[in-house]
Amino acid sequence: MSELSVMDLLAAAAGQPTSRELLAKDLEILAKYKRMCRDLLFQPPCECEICLRQYRTKDEQNCILWHYPEHTEDPASQAQSYSKSIREDREFLYHKILSSSPALLKRWRSGQEKRKEYLIKAQPDIYPFSQPLIDIASRVKLLRDARKHRNAYLLPYINIEDLSKDSANFIRLLQYRTTYPPQDWLHFDNAQLQPGWKQGGPGEKSAKGCVIMRDEQYGTWEEFDHLAVLCGDAYGAIRGLLILETQQILMSFLRKMLTTILKDASTSNPQDIHAETSNRNLTSVPIPHYDLTSCSKWTRFVEADPHPNRPWLPVASVYTQQPFSAPPSFDIDAMIEIAETKAMDAADELWLLQTDLDYFHDLMKRHEYEWLDSVPRV
Repeated sequence: MSELSVMDLLAAAAGQPTSRELLAKDLEILAKYKRMCRDLLFQPPCECEICLRQYRTKDEQNCILWHYPEHTEDPASQAQSYSKSIREDREFLYHKILSSSPALLKRWRSGQEKRKEYLIKAQPDIYPFSQPLIDIASRVKLLRDARKHRNAYLLPYINIEDLSKDSANFIRLLQYRTTYPPQDWLHFDNAQLQPGWKQGGPGEKSAKGCVIMRDEQYGTWEEFDHLAVLCGDAYGAIRGLLILETQQILMSFLRKMLTTILKDASTSNPQDIHAETSNRNLTSVPIPHYDLTSCSKWTRFVEADPHPNRPWLPVASVYTQQPFSAPPSFDIDAMIEIAETKAMDAADELWLLQTDLDYFHDLMKRHEYEWLDSVPRV
C-alpha cells in the first residue's frame, strides 16, 4: 500500500474523499497533522468575553472564514505607519478645504454623473452599490471573491450609490472626518467593522500586543495590557491595527478625492500651505481638532438641512446617516436628563392611575384588548 499523499492528507483533514481507504497508520498521521496545525494557530492573549469580541479562538480559526491568513511580524512599525499617514492626510484635507472650499463645492455639486466620474477616477475599485455587506453576501459565493471587496467590508458607506446620489454625504463626511481627530471616531469605526468581521470579510492578520487608542498616544503599539483593553484605552493588536488601517484607507480616499476634484483649481496661497504641512513632525504633537468655521459658504452648506421636504429622514436613517454626521459622543449630563425625564413620566403615569378613574378605566380596557401579558387558559 502506497504512502498517504499530501493531497489525500489535506482532503482527509478537510473531511473530503481520498483516493484510497485510510489505514490505521494513515489516521495516526492525520491526527499528528491536525495537532501540528492547531499548534500553529494564533493563541489569543485573553479569552474573556470582552477580548473575544476582537480575537478568534483556536476552534474558530479552524474555519476558513475566521482563519488568520498571515501574521504581522512588526506591529509597532505598522501602527506607526498608519498613524503617520492618517495625520498627514488629515492635515492635507484641512488646508485644502481652507484654500479651495468654494471650488470644491461648485465642482462636486455639478451633477450626479459628474460625481460618479470623480469617485471612479479617484478609487477605481470603489464598490458600486449601497449596503455592500448585504449585496456581497447575496451575490458572491466564494470567500476569495468576497475578499476582493475588502474595502467594502471595512468602509461599507464608501460606495458610488451613497456618495453620488446625495451631494451632501461626501461633503459632510469630509467635514467631520477633517474636523474631528481619529480617536473621536474610534468607537464608531470599531462598530462598523463588526458585521464584516463576523462574515470573515476583512481577513485580518494576527498580531501580538495591543495598540493604545487614546490621547497623544493614539496608534502606539505596546505589549498586551489586559486592564487597558478592558478599560477601552487600548485594543488588541489585531483589532487596533484593523481600525487604524480602516481610518488610513478612508483618509487616503478623501485625499485622492480632493486631488481629483480640485485638479487645475487655484488655491489662495499654496506655497504657505505646503510649507506648513511639510515642515512639521506630525507624530510629535497631539492630534488636534480643526476649525473650518472660517469657510462661511462651506459651513452653511454643511449645516443646512439637505432634505427639507423629507423631515422623517433623520429618524428613518439614523444609522445610515451616522457616517455623514458628527461622531457620536457619550454625554453623562444628557444621560442623566433622559433618566430624570423618564422617572418623571413614570411618576405622572402612576399619579393619573391613582387619581383619574376614567384614565384608569381606558388604560385597563386597552390593556385587555391588546393582551400584553396574558397567559392562555389562565
